[in-house]
Amino acid sequence: MSQEAQTQEPTKLAIFDFSRTICGNEGVYDGLVDQVKTLRENGWQVAIASLAPLQEMKDEMQKIPAEPGKSMYDLFHPIIGQEALKAINAGKADKTSRETAREIILATGASRSHTVVVGDAFTELLLAKNNGLKYLHAGWDDRNKDGLRCVCFEGSDIDISEVDVEMAQSIPCVSQISDRLEAVLEPQLEKDNDPELDR
Repeated sequence: MSQEAQTQEPTKLAIFDFSRTICGNEGVYDGLVDQVKTLRENGWQVAIASLAPLQEMKDEMQKIPAEPGKSMYDLFHPIIGQEALKAINAGKADKTSRETAREIILATGASRSHTVVVGDAFTELLLAKNNGLKYLHAGWDDRNKDGLRCVCFEGSDIDISEVDVEMAQSIPCVSQISDRLEAVLEPQLEKDNDPELDR
């Protein structure tokens, strides 16, 4: 094995919430585009998970300019391929959640221990829990200023203690996400204990 192969850094993957984070909050678009570019420059792969149907996601993403001649869809789409860019329903189907997460992770060459789900709602938290992934709770809006006690989690039966949660409160839009993701992975960069996902 060459020295280059031995020192190659593992692929890091951020799975972002799509439907409300992008389509539901005015002014988030530009910040997310900048963050995705920064993440890619820092060696991250980026994927999207959403409850929205694929065509709906594609239509919305194609409306959002990312860079000259390219839309948000162009920015995300080549990362995981059209086949892996599926709608998920982690809240109702663990099997769907696991299959989608495995497909995305394998398509990007990442591993479970180097994958972080980024979101602010019950669905993303479940996606992380169902797949044993790290979760970055990003405070996209004022609802989340009290941390996990936001509207999305009230009355839910999920056991927060079962999820590896890294809080990032009061983050304006998606600024600072890149730095926070690095902090989330830092303690586990050498750990990878899910051969099923990583095969």
